[in-house]
Amino acid sequence: MHVGYQQYTTTKALTASTGDLVVMLYELTVRQLRKACLALETNDYETCHLSLVKAQRALEELQAGVDRSYGELAVSLHNLYGFLIDELVVANVRKDGPRLAKVIPLVEELLGAWRTVAALPSPVVRARTA
Repeated sequence: MHVGYQQYTTTKALTASTGDLVVMLYELTVRQLRKACLALETNDYETCHLSLVKAQRALEELQAGVDRSYGELAVSLHNLYGFLIDELVVANVRKDGPRLAKVIPLVEELLGAWRTVAALPSPVVRARTA
């Protein structure tokens, strides 16, 4: 990877809002899941494995960031991340393309929802303009 690109992505991550960081983790997850699918189709099991592990790590970061004290929705989101991680582990061990293919649309749907949330004005901005 080029040094300039690494500096750009580091700066982007360090200056991003919480919502933007969540979106970045989802984007990483989707990229790695697609890469894993393509690798599985060509029997490149090493690339598939590495991509699935990266996707699992991103989902683990998302799961760790959920504050379950916010109630039922937060607990459900935490549990959903756990389910997705478990599905990726099984797909990785079994090299199960259909299982992996079922996970991708779920993560893409969550990505779309978080993109919408991240685009909303922050509560601080809303409070100041009210």
